[in-house]
Amino acid sequence: MRPKVLFTLLLIIPILIKGQSVIGEWDSYTSALNVRDILAIENSIFAASSGGLVEYDKITDQFETYTIKDGLSRNDIQCMALDKYNRVWLGMSSPDGEINIWNSQTKTVEEVFNSFEFGDELTSIVSIVFTGNKAFAAYRHNVDWGIAYFKIIDGEYRYQDRLEAFPSGVSGINSLQVINDTLWLATTTGLLFADLYQTDLKPESAWQNVDLPGSGNIARVVQYDGKVIFNFDNEIYEIHTSGPQLFNSNQSKSISDLILDNTGELYAMTSSGIDRFNSGTWTRKVTVAATKCIFDSEDILWGGSATHCIWFEQTDKPQYLIPNTILDNIYTALLVNQDGSLMAGTQKGFSLLTDNGWYNIRGLPTTTPAIDGYEDRDWSRFVADTIAYSLSGDGRIYNLVRNSQGDYFAPLYGSLQRYLRPGGLLEFNPDSLENYTVYDTTDQKLAASAGKGGSDYYLGIGYVALDDDENLWIANQYAQNDNVIAVLNSDGQWTHFNIAESHGYLNYHTTSIIFDQEGRVWFASEVHTGETPSPANGGIIVLDYHGTLSNKEDDEWYWISTSDGLANNAVYSIAFDRENNLWIMSSDGIQRATIASNFPSRYFSQIDDAVLTSVPFAKECRIKVDGINNKWISTVGYGVKVYTHNGIWLNDVEGFTSENSGLLSNTVLDIAFNNAEGLVYLATTKGISVYKSAYAVYGDKYKDLKIFPMPYEIPSTRALVIDGLLQESDVKIITLDGTFVRHLSYIEGDVIGQQAFWDGKDHRGRFVSSGVYLCMAYTKEGDTTVGKIAVIRK
Repeated sequence: MRPKVLFTLLLIIPILIKGQSVIGEWDSYTSALNVRDILAIENSIFAASSGGLVEYDKITDQFETYTIKDGLSRNDIQCMALDKYNRVWLGMSSPDGEINIWNSQTKTVEEVFNSFEFGDELTSIVSIVFTGNKAFAAYRHNVDWGIAYFKIIDGEYRYQDRLEAFPSGVSGINSLQVINDTLWLATTTGLLFADLYQTDLKPESAWQNVDLPGSGNIARVVQYDGKVIFNFDNEIYEIHTSGPQLFNSNQSKSISDLILDNTGELYAMTSSGIDRFNSGTWTRKVTVAATKCIFDSEDILWGGSATHCIWFEQTDKPQYLIPNTILDNIYTALLVNQDGSLMAGTQKGFSLLTDNGWYNIRGLPTTTPAIDGYEDRDWSRFVADTIAYSLSGDGRIYNLVRNSQGDYFAPLYGSLQRYLRPGGLLEFNPDSLENYTVYDTTDQKLAASAGKGGSDYYLGIGYVALDDDENLWIANQYAQNDNVIAVLNSDGQWTHFNIAESHGYLNYHTTSIIFDQEGRVWFASEVHTGETPSPANGGIIVLDYHGTLSNKEDDEWYWISTSDGLANNAVYSIAFDRENNLWIMSSDGIQRATIASNFPSRYFSQIDDAVLTSVPFAKECRIKVDGINNKWISTVGYGVKVYTHNGIWLNDVEGFTSENSGLLSNTVLDIAFNNAEGLVYLATTKGISVYKSAYAVYGDKYKDLKIFPMPYEIPSTRALVIDGLLQESDVKIITLDGTFVRHLSYIEGDVIGQQAFWDGKDHRGRFVSSGVYLCMAYTKEGDTTVGKIAVIRK
């Protein structure tokens, strides 16, 4: 039992070792483009982004991004503020309303406030303010809003209570501000305040409403020229003892924030830019779409952007500064190439992980592509080219494939072919991006969706798959001419299959396409019944075209349904594993089936009852099989389930979740494997998670071993790692003259997957002496390799 226990623990518990990839370690790739808040601390600009805490050093002109791997409890940051100890409080965004206290000097998290202190799992933290020995943090809890109260006790901030009783309903909080011992609460519908001299702010009676002429958005309260003022939509009001009085109404646009520079001058942030207030009028400072603005110690205006990270104002124009990062946090399609590079698809485009950094390809509805390629680029900065195609608001890319020529194919689900905006099926090669092609309804290659729930310019290309002959099979959902399956062969010839010629088995909702060893094509399908323009009976459709695409006379079609053992006809994903078992995901769970040897007389020789029946699967979910035959099952809201090659549900069926691992989100949209390195990429709604698994498979010969840390200083709290082993290897450590030191065995749990772990001790439990040692790895089949270990005994 010992190997299984150690194996499971290493899978579940992250091992964080900087600079090397260790089994059990989690990493992530997130986008720093969307910045929601910004701070200036000495020579650094800190930005709260949806992909972590971004630091820009004004002296070195360099970026650093801090994420979960650096100790943050979450990556998605909504707001931040500086406490009296010069530490940064980070308020996390939905759905994880936590607070991290970040030390900008040591680059560490010193404290995390979460549901343990708050008593509930808050949804998001939206504003933080400090005064004296107190701190207040505005939060959302599901649909309710409130303020968390903290107080310094024995030199540390301690959580005290939650304030949720207000004299009027609060439907949204924009900001908190403390002025002259008054706590101001700016909301989406009005303005409230409380006197901080009160000993108890918890009762409703502690709060008062500011009597306003109607309901409107209050972004912020500030003290300007000795006056307490606030915005009321596009107008500015001043607080008087007799009530609010109109201060200025000359701003034509709704104000989203009020800012003061170091001299006390007033600025307003609007949807079109930053305006300066002077003698009763507003003049434009800079035209920019900003999310937040500040002035640094030199009175330079800095801001955050929802799409371009950070900027500073120079000669009335924004100068953008963007680190090397990905386009988005919500990727829906992943593909690992044979060279180990990762291509990821999102609604905004594609991101390719190269040896230098991320290269992005943006898709925009424009007829003017901007292409520079990925040679001779500044890889410390954001690298992107632009090509022309479009996706609607509900559009997405469900998967990606790549042929032997290096050409990628991406189905543009929800694409538009209107007003010179191409859409449908995208073919591109990053090495020659200018030659990209968008296939659409031209020459009836693909069909739009008029009469099937769409229009003459809306295309629903839902899935693509390449067979062994490099024929590209395309699911043309909602095809108005009923050609719901199209095939593009390697010679550029098109073939179509319509519903009628499949005996009505094909339908408008194909969700997955795979191929068996006999060359048959398997289509998974959803169910759409009732009054709908695009009905579907679902199930699994099988086509045996006998290898002759152009000759349909010998085509044979079959339909597999609940009468054949399916748990439900709503089938979202199918996959063949490495033992040729068929894995089926339906709305009623996961099944395994064995294809009958006398197919089609009998479809399955065996089909298991459904498992994971309580998991609400959807068409966004996938079954993926890695190189060692583990089945990885993505879910919406339940993380990723793993059924191992030796028949065990990982972590008692729980699999990996954001609660028990470094997974960024419990909604997983796609999975891809670098089998040679044992890396698992998981596309989530919060970014791309990367897991170093024990499942590396790269052939039957050893690669060069990677041994770290080197030299190995002992005693040490962490083990030396010998990486690059074949599965089920053993390792012997010996001296240079051949004296036996230690045997590391996969049976005993010292070797896990492609890595062995040594604590620097010999077989008697004694630390070895300083020197150079040999490690000899070998398998029972006789494969061997040797590496060297340098040891320093302190």
